[in-house]
Amino acid sequence: MAGNVTGFQLTYKFVPSDTQPTVGVDQVVAYGTNPNEVVVPTADNEKAVGIVTYQYEDLAGMPVAVQLDRVAEAVAAEAIAYGDELIAAVGGKVKKSSGVSSGVVNVLGVAQNTALEGGKVQVLIKPFSKKV
Repeated sequence: MAGNVTGFQLTYKFVPSDTQPTVGVDQVVAYGTNPNEVVVPTADNEKAVGIVTYQYEDLAGMPVAVQLDRVAEAVAAEAIAYGDELIAAVGGKVKKSSGVSSGVVNVLGVAQNTALEGGKVQVLIKPFSKKV
């Protein structure tokens, strides 16, 4: 499955939830119940798989291409500055990891540009977890 960027991509099956029945390009996805399934995050700081770069159709159970490395775009849930570490946010957006005050932070990657809330931010995908 080809996407709109190059790099390492895998195809996953999208699983809808009551609050996120569809998924689209530029949305962050998290792991579903099974290893080959992804869902749109329903809470901040879920462990992200990557960013959707292609979807066959906007329907449940359909394949989506997920970018796992390099750079992909996502929607900013808040104002983001270049160099900020980013986490998955509700609805498949991204936000700054500095908002997590304690516990494990599931970093998706690093912002490659400045973006306002609702704008597109390029994410250098480098997932890791850290404790704060």
